[in-house]
Amino acid sequence: MKTVQSVINEIMFIAISRPDAIDITVEYCGVSDSLSVRVMPRGFDYINNTQESYAAAILYRTSVWLNEPGPMQAALDAKSKILELMAMSESVEVAA
Repeated sequence: MKTVQSVINEIMFIAISRPDAIDITVEYCGVSDSLSVRVMPRGFDYINNTQESYAAAILYRTSVWLNEPGPMQAALDAKSKILELMAMSESVEVAA
């Protein structure tokens, strides 16, 4: 049986595997007991871009609130979206 922790571990494993075309950031906040997940294109220049271009470049962003009802579905949705973005980026690389 999957637990929220096991799904979070899977998300972390995907992020650590460093997919070639996307950059996945996963952050835990103890104060709010939440997990923040952000996906950016690989190679985005964080230093020389404006806040507007940063916001426009975000491929996916979500928060998983662990102390509220429904964290399992939110974690599964985040994992599914990350895998979808990875598959899309791989198909774009193959086409190029």
